[in-house]
Amino acid sequence: MDGSNPPLPYSLQNLARFSCILLMAIAGKAHADFTLTAIESNAPNHAVGINDSGQVLGMYFPESGNATYLYSPTTGFQDIGTLGGSNTGVGGINSQGEIAGAGFLNDNTTAHAFIFTSAGGMQDIGGLGGNSSASGLNDLGQVVGSSYSSTALYWRAFIYTPGSGMQELGTIGGTTSLGTAINNAGAVVGSSRDASNRSDHAFLYTSSGGMLDLGVTDGFVSSYATAINNSGTIIGNLRSEGQATHVFLYTEAGGMQDLGTLNGAVASTASAINDSGEIVGSANFSAFGFNESAFLYTASTGMQDLNTLYSSLLVSGTDSQAGFVKLTEAAGINSKGDIVGVGTYYDGFSTSERGFILAAEVPEPSALLSLAGGLCWLATRRRRGHSSPMTEGHEAGTSKGDD
Repeated sequence: MDGSNPPLPYSLQNLARFSCILLMAIAGKAHADFTLTAIESNAPNHAVGINDSGQVLGMYFPESGNATYLYSPTTGFQDIGTLGGSNTGVGGINSQGEIAGAGFLNDNTTAHAFIFTSAGGMQDIGGLGGNSSASGLNDLGQVVGSSYSSTALYWRAFIYTPGSGMQELGTIGGTTSLGTAINNAGAVVGSSRDASNRSDHAFLYTSSGGMLDLGVTDGFVSSYATAINNSGTIIGNLRSEGQATHVFLYTEAGGMQDLGTLNGAVASTASAINDSGEIVGSANFSAFGFNESAFLYTASTGMQDLNTLYSSLLVSGTDSQAGFVKLTEAAGINSKGDIVGVGTYYDGFSTSERGFILAAEVPEPSALLSLAGGLCWLATRRRRGHSSPMTEGHEAGTSKGDD
């Protein structure tokens, strides 16, 4: 050893080691803190989607009818308008903040799918000869949905591509199909009647392979795909003869897997999946549909009740403290793990339905963090310069005499 890295004084060695431990603690803490925010509006509202910029898509319900909103912490609450009629409904939001949905035209009878952009406003994208509704879009502006076909005389799934227009996707053999989601590769999922016209099956549509029947698992009669991520993982719901509903996960390698229900629930439905494979939805603990809880599913933890995971963020609803009493449905999740949905909100006097944002709160770097990082690096550097005879020359990324 050439003495170019003399040992640290004992007290500094301990401080450096402590700094490494502190760094690990901070790194773990960075993903542990969440905030729960209510979306304020002049009427009850539901949040249904969120992109990676934190823009939230939702619906609110004034006396005049259903309306669509775009919300972000920086710009606030924005009603995105109509196609001339009284009602609009939401479909999805992409990373640019573009929105797909449906709205009534001036006659308040005809409904068409739309795409909304901040620059161009709401654009009517028409239909297949009849009413239409959009349920999702990708980052290329491709829209998926369903329309009544004037040629087939049934509802059919469609894909709309800017510049090319609307294309009917057909069925897996039955009369009807419904499109629900699309990823950035242009893969579409939804459901279609099978050849017997007695059962619905989830499908995957690609331009190269056409419409693939994803089938059902044992014990169920129907399946409905609700979302697909950019890895091609598909989620949806299974229904039995007795109307029991389970969540399914489908991959090309593993096929369709029944994920069951939230513990103690009679039914669970999946709404969204992010690119990490995290799934959100709602579980019902009553056959009559009046006792719902939002859930989060991961491969490592299974299905968990958000009300249990984040109980410290809820209020009792029995005193003057305002906040959410219960999170009833999780409808969207972005790649950061931020979740949106609807819950029961208590304002100190009464309760109402409000959209929520459950967001990870990541601390900003501080002087303490920078100092800890520097001392930790220094300790690692010194150890590498004074390795023992048993490890000298065999440490990862180093060779004897590197220093």
